[in-house]
Amino acid sequence: MATRFWRIVLVVTGWHVVASVCYYAVYAGGPLFRDAFSLSGFEIGLVITALSLGYAVSLLPFGVATDRFGERRTLTVGLTGLALGALAVAFAPSYWLLLVAACALGAMYGSATPGTNKAIFDRVDAGRQHRALGIKQVGPTVGSAVGAVLVTGLAGLLVPRSGFFVAAVVGLATAVAFFVVYPDSDSSEAS
Repeated sequence: MATRFWRIVLVVTGWHVVASVCYYAVYAGGPLFRDAFSLSGFEIGLVITALSLGYAVSLLPFGVATDRFGERRTLTVGLTGLALGALAVAFAPSYWLLLVAACALGAMYGSATPGTNKAIFDRVDAGRQHRALGIKQVGPTVGSAVGAVLVTGLAGLLVPRSGFFVAAVVGLATAVAFFVVYPDSDSSEAS
């Protein structure tokens, strides 16, 4: 019984960490974008605005999709989209395409809140849900820290935006692993 609890919590928390690495890496990328496109502080702020706007606008559609298709599918699609968004940010050849890539990446992060919360509420006994939510919510904080270190730490390696490539590869691998490991919605597994 406790094993199922920890399996669900760790899988969902791992998903949340990796998704947050992809999302929050954009915040740490400000200096890289500034140097690549000769941006002002205001223009860097617009990158973060595009990222946040994409996230805000996609929460409701991802909530509906999670209710309709289940968290396994929407979280897999969300993390795959986040990884591809990180690649788009890394390869953006112009400021305007960077804004579009940031908005698209942000939109895919909209899968996080409805999907991970539904995973906890559907798979964990009511008496342990708040503990599970508290653990899973460590994901954005850890992911933010890892994303910042990844982007800034790998900035001088090969190409300036190397950290985004690493985030994308880890994101894609985690999306596949999540889909394989997370139980299908047909198999009710409360713990």
